[in-house]
Amino acid sequence: MRTNVVEPKTKTVAATSDRHEVARFIRRLAKAADLPRWKQISPHSCRHAWNMPRKKGADLEDRQRAMGHADPRTTQRYDRDKDSLDRDPSFLVAAATSGS
Repeated sequence: MRTNVVEPKTKTVAATSDRHEVARFIRRLAKAADLPRWKQISPHSCRHAWNMPRKKGADLEDRQRAMGHADPRTTQRYDRDKDSLDRDPSFLVAAATSGS
């Protein structure tokens, strides 16, 4: 068993890495985490993780700032639950007024 699966190849990986080395590093992390589709993981895939805090109550402005987006519409594109009926205003009003 390899003990350095998640270790960068050099100590200065952040300063000298090209995009391919970063992609390989991300895939090694995904494989070490035993993710089923680790071969499809890319550095860009990690950006979708920034929308997980939305489920915990983080507002759009905070997520936009964390992701470095100038326009909130860019941040909203990463939200995979944007079409969920649970977030539809009419469903939210109905839930709030139904007493359940």
